[in-house]
Amino acid sequence: MSKKKITQKRLKEVLDYDHKTGIFIWKDRILCTGRNHGFAGRVAGGLLEGYIYIKIDGELTAAHCLAWLYVYGYLPENDIDHRDRIKTHNWIKNLREASRMCNLQNQSVSSNNSSGITGVWRKNEMGKWKAYIMKSGKLIHLGYFISKIDAANARYEAELKYFSCVVNSSSKKYIDSIENK
Repeated sequence: MSKKKITQKRLKEVLDYDHKTGIFIWKDRILCTGRNHGFAGRVAGGLLEGYIYIKIDGELTAAHCLAWLYVYGYLPENDIDHRDRIKTHNWIKNLREASRMCNLQNQSVSSNNSSGITGVWRKNEMGKWKAYIMKSGKLIHLGYFISKIDAANARYEAELKYFSCVVNSSSKKYIDSIENK
């Protein structure tokens, strides 16, 4: 996020924002060097670390932060989370203000996770499934379970207990997939 605080007024002077697509378009405006004919009407921003960033008045700011400012008039102290976890999807209904802890909970399952469920893994020597959750940097052991569904249920119940927000729970997705068979 930028060091200098851009205002909603300044943002709306230089960019148009489409609430449904999340895309910013440069407006035609007069710069100190003349008109910005080269940029007017073009999509604003470029990719940096998977996110779209836009440079306004020399300050680089994430497009999802600018979308929030454009619509709500302020930059939140907390994070702005992408509900669908796709960093370039900046339409306003896909964005939500979230604490750092909540934002971290809305991550994809790790690529080295063999169970497909965050916080659940097979303890082969015991023939059981282990469930755990991290809260404030501490590992909380939820138990050993004979079935994967029981471990997933324990994990999901812990998510509901320990976190104020649960958006994309891999345990809930697994539970739903089993129940819908």
